[in-house]
Amino acid sequence: MKRCWIIIIVAVLTAAVLTVLMRSPADVCVPPEPVTVESPIVSLQPGPRAVADTDTAGAVQTTAPPPTDSDADAGPAPDRVTLTPVREYIVAFETAADLQVFVDRVGDTRAQVIGTLNMWHMVRVRSDFDTLDRLLEGLPVASRQRNHIVRVPAPQVDVPVGSQSAFGRRALLWLGADGDISTWGTGITVAVLDTATMDPQPSGAGTTVTRFDLVNEAEPDASSALVGHGTAVASLLVGHGERLQGISPAVHLLAIGVMDSTGVGDVFTVAEGIVLAVNQGADLINVSLGTDFDADVLRRAVTYAAEHDVLIIASTGNAAAGVVTYPARYETVLAVSAIGADGEHAGFANTGDAVDIAAPGLGVYAAWADDVVVSFSGTSTAVPFVTGTLAAMLSMDERMTADEARSILLEYADDNGFPGEDEVFGAGVLNVRRIMEREEPGIHDMSIASHYLATSHDDPETVTIVVSAQNRGTEPVATATLVVRVGEGERSYNFQDIAVGESVSRTLNVDATAANAAGDVEIWTKVIEHGRADSRPLDNERTSILRVTVPAPAVP
Repeated sequence: MKRCWIIIIVAVLTAAVLTVLMRSPADVCVPPEPVTVESPIVSLQPGPRAVADTDTAGAVQTTAPPPTDSDADAGPAPDRVTLTPVREYIVAFETAADLQVFVDRVGDTRAQVIGTLNMWHMVRVRSDFDTLDRLLEGLPVASRQRNHIVRVPAPQVDVPVGSQSAFGRRALLWLGADGDISTWGTGITVAVLDTATMDPQPSGAGTTVTRFDLVNEAEPDASSALVGHGTAVASLLVGHGERLQGISPAVHLLAIGVMDSTGVGDVFTVAEGIVLAVNQGADLINVSLGTDFDADVLRRAVTYAAEHDVLIIASTGNAAAGVVTYPARYETVLAVSAIGADGEHAGFANTGDAVDIAAPGLGVYAAWADDVVVSFSGTSTAVPFVTGTLAAMLSMDERMTADEARSILLEYADDNGFPGEDEVFGAGVLNVRRIMEREEPGIHDMSIASHYLATSHDDPETVTIVVSAQNRGTEPVATATLVVRVGEGERSYNFQDIAVGESVSRTLNVDATAANAAGDVEIWTKVIEHGRADSRPLDNERTSILRVTVPAPAVP
């Protein structure tokens, strides 16, 4: 009897194995991957086409999405572990012929070609891993990666109304971009890559906006917290009116939607957007988004822009991390961090050696969906101020290149934090007035640059503070004195021959007992240039309250 049962069991198992082996590869089950993000990445239709439209503000072009198959897959959900669209890959081939062979092979399989970038023999494909392996068999592949997610930097809890760190409507005045700036950006094309729900309002008669939608989201989520993100970014660049003023309102704007209404996209689409912007004649590309992944397609797009002398300006990210997101981390991209109106680093802004400059990013008034004005915070907020300044510079000198404008922008940034370039502020804080007045002689302006509290020191009973001043005028300074008061003690330090833009500093080792019961140390500084009247005396003094954390003594 036992022998009979053994024969039956063996027969059943053999039949099961044969059943699996006889199934076609496309029918083999692939374990489902976990899902994390509620909003799916919407399938793209390559090749947007622009059609003319007009409104009372001037010539406006909108984009008509190409027809789509109503039965098409709306797109996969992202993977929980890798944060990539499930079963979406980007494959680069050695030749155009290899790409065509692959596309032909896809045919009626479960795989789907979603888009191509023929210039790099690259394809965006939806497939499970095993099917993709079979489709690629025998084909030389230059690279194969998952189609990583990009997203708007995480929304920030806004600062209270009236806070000293909130800019409100004062950002342009704070930067020195006051007066008549209505012609800033004339003749310059700026691309803004952001949410496809972006609704930039032209700044005046004759201003043009060209719109492209690379997402074609069927039903945008009007309730999304990020539905107005692109509109806000664009308004800081080209806004015009009683409520809002953009920093370069006369630019020709390319509004390119690369993310859906929830602020989510993918690296392939962003790369498409960069290539599109370059091919449409952009001088500058504003990118307020990021990813943690160094994707081949994104790197190629950034290189393509640099090869065509197009400068990309990107946000560093809002994760309070010690590393900058891509594309801001690429060397040729200008990486922008955020500050408050008190000049201090916005705590959410990512830091790292890729940071180039900081700009207003806390509580800035901006346009939003449904024609409302909001208080907008984040590194996304800071980017258009830098982009707009560069556009203004280029519009004032047709011989200037984007790289030259970048160098000037960084050269005339206000030093902040630790003296010199650092991982928090990069070259410093954007100062539009200094840039615009850089060739005006006779400006004398010694300014307090920063009160920097060292994060660590060898002696737990000592607090290390670095105080610095900077020559922000247009003339060298022969002699200056820096006066420092900490608690009841006051000291003076003399400096000679301070070049334009140069910072001078002193390191103070303060007894930790100078801190009050809450751990605060009050420090006051003043800088005095001898023999000359200061052109801008309001920045000659500063008082700061530094929070000191002294390690507890070791228990014996």
